[in-house]
Amino acid sequence: MEVINPTQNTPARPQRTPTLLCIGVGNAGCNIVDHIQNSNALHVDYLAIDTDLQKLDALLGGVPFLQIGQTLTQGEGTGGDAELGYASAEEERDHLTDLLSSYRLVIVVTGLSGGTGGGATTYIAEVCQQISVPMLVYGIHPWGFEHSNQFQLANGRLGMLIERGAVVVNVRNTKIEDMFADEQSLMDRTVTEAFQVIDNVIDASIVMLVDMIHESGLINIDFADTRSVLSYQGIGFISIVTRQHAEDIENIIEEMVTNPLFDATNGLNGQALLVYVILKPNFPATHWRHIQAAISERLSKADHHKIGLRVDHNADYMLQILVVSTGIDVPPDVIEAKEHLLHEQQKRQAHIEQATAGARGTTKIRPDQSMSKTARQASSKNKRVPPQPGGARAKTPAPATPAAPSSRGTRRAISVADDEPPKKPLSTYIGPAHD
Repeated sequence: MEVINPTQNTPARPQRTPTLLCIGVGNAGCNIVDHIQNSNALHVDYLAIDTDLQKLDALLGGVPFLQIGQTLTQGEGTGGDAELGYASAEEERDHLTDLLSSYRLVIVVTGLSGGTGGGATTYIAEVCQQISVPMLVYGIHPWGFEHSNQFQLANGRLGMLIERGAVVVNVRNTKIEDMFADEQSLMDRTVTEAFQVIDNVIDASIVMLVDMIHESGLINIDFADTRSVLSYQGIGFISIVTRQHAEDIENIIEEMVTNPLFDATNGLNGQALLVYVILKPNFPATHWRHIQAAISERLSKADHHKIGLRVDHNADYMLQILVVSTGIDVPPDVIEAKEHLLHEQQKRQAHIEQATAGARGTTKIRPDQSMSKTARQASSKNKRVPPQPGGARAKTPAPATPAAPSSRGTRRAISVADDEPPKKPLSTYIGPAHD
């Protein structure tokens, strides 16, 4: 953090704290955020959220983490049970609300078909909607070799996130190969390098989003503009074009409106559109005029649109363009999958109400709050003991299978085991991951 323009005669402005929180939820999301958290993105805090303590402790990049569902899963994963993932996040309701309300924008990276990813992200979207914090989700779809039911489940979760006000950029694992120039380029890559394609694209888009919000330009775009565009819930699309030379205008425009990795028929079909352009000072004016004309033609199709321009004397490229499109129509298969998912949850809800009627009375549970049988059994055996008078906490019986101690030394997990949840932005209470 830094004090902006302090002088002897002018009072210093308030210090800038990170305004964006990037969260990796579940296995896939934690892996990606752990890889990108050491990027050059300023004004961003990074956080990993999972139920699996072993997974969190194995993250190599040292990203801060929050373990959820400690009483429900006892440090294990959810076994693909999204309802258990939802309940695990809901268990930390106050902690998550306090944390998320400290930021102006929340970006979530998650696997849509996972138990923690699909379930916990749905709950996080509800919290963001309640506290009026915009949420952008990079939702990762399953691989092609996975069962078709996983694709339907991912589509259902995508639909539920949109219903809760999130903008979801649909990331297709199966499209990674399309990011390479040819078959030989793909064959020359290792598995790790192929996976890093997704990491790099997400990282680059976050860095440029932050630049757009925080850097003043000739034609300025600020957080209010960004928030307006993200208020158009639905499918989102993001594309970045970088060029070392100013030629090839037609290909630049074509690349602007397509991105093989992010699923959208046409990125400029949304109801709202932001285009942010960074140029070097020596960029030819005639080329800028052609690009501006092509952008303006497409902008006119959106209900809400804004173009921003900044000249960067230190850029190591000639041109960079960020396109953010939101409010793209939700495909029918996503709507159908969401309705099917809700129908299945309602069936389970009816079964739970019937099973719990009698001695305990009938319990009415919202669809997303209907925990699985395993979750409810775990919850009944591991009730949290409230703090005792004088601040002491009653001793809780040790779980049957205690989680292995962390080998991270000074690394601190953000844990609700503390007596009081943190009340400040992430950067003020997260210590370094290593000595």
